[in-house]
Amino acid sequence: MNNTTTNNLKINMERIKKKMKKFLNHATEDDYEEIMDVFKQHKELFPHIRGDKIMRQIKDENVVWEDGVLITYNHYKRKQKVGKYQAHRFDCILHQIAAHNQGNGSAKKVFEKFIYDGNKEKDVILSVRSENKRAIKFYEKYNFKLKSKIEWGKTNQVKGEVYLLEQKPYYKGYYKLGVIKHLDIEPSLFNFDKVLDYIDNTEFSKVKTKYSKGDDWTAISLRGYGPTPLDILKPNVLKSKVKVEAVLQDTSLLEEDGFQVINDILAKIPSTFERVRFMKIKANSSIGKHSDKIDKDFGLEDGNIVRIHVPIRTNDQVNFLLWEGKKKTENYLEEGHYYYVDVTAPHAVKNNSDVDRIHLVIDTYVTDEVRELLEVETF
Repeated sequence: MNNTTTNNLKINMERIKKKMKKFLNHATEDDYEEIMDVFKQHKELFPHIRGDKIMRQIKDENVVWEDGVLITYNHYKRKQKVGKYQAHRFDCILHQIAAHNQGNGSAKKVFEKFIYDGNKEKDVILSVRSENKRAIKFYEKYNFKLKSKIEWGKTNQVKGEVYLLEQKPYYKGYYKLGVIKHLDIEPSLFNFDKVLDYIDNTEFSKVKTKYSKGDDWTAISLRGYGPTPLDILKPNVLKSKVKVEAVLQDTSLLEEDGFQVINDILAKIPSTFERVRFMKIKANSSIGKHSDKIDKDFGLEDGNIVRIHVPIRTNDQVNFLLWEGKKKTENYLEEGHYYYVDVTAPHAVKNNSDVDRIHLVIDTYVTDEVRELLEVETF
């Protein structure tokens, strides 16, 4: 992994851990003895529990301890086989669940918080001994499905089964992203004064569209199919006159004083780029509802592009509207944060403020690392 990917993975894992701790109490080292007593109470189910391993899980904050119920778990940092089932990055693996007092409903309550709140929209995987019919019946009540057989021990003498609770929505062979996603990249909260001073005093090209008026929507290129910042179009889109043989290249804009911060923004994305533009929406103006389906390069396969927005100047009076089917979402994007936007879905923008909205719009080539950043996996 490169440094960017490693850092994004770390941020992702920290957010997962933070979400788990938001919904569920986690054990501390002071709880160790009591937790081991619960395992001893159920030693017929957990004959090989190691105290040092449990202590390590406690220190790693991977042990839920709430109302006398314990759950040990982890989230995968990479793809991993469980039996013959292929688990994916960030899937949750549940190792053990046990209760101090059975039959009082506490296990059911904590377990439901674990799968539905702490691991919302994440697949949960577990393995269980084939002979533990009571546990299997409990898991099947929550729609866990048998996915594989598994064997443990030096001679594979212990037989088990792998169960999966599918909670990720699927779409055309991918986990569905939705129309907008706040990416797990450290925000670029830089000083953009020099960049904005240049932008406010330079010529922009009008975006070729019928969904805005006059110069309400304009752009300049940092990377495009021409040498100058005014070269904002690409071949074969919107009846562009750009020739198919035009060379994708950086423009002179990145050489301007103060623009190193833009390179710093781009460096956090683990890929290379097609067009990179500043897109301006004039103060007190709007862009009508439209989609960018005409650009056939958008997609999630290798070599396709996805669009990432990083607001450079915005405020809470700028409303980014997106439609997913008939459902409309209103989004207020934060400066310096990274957002995936599915621009093939209908979208519109209303700038109700007295300042021009400026976004850095980054068309990013899709790779395995980009799919991991978006939290999508193929099947």
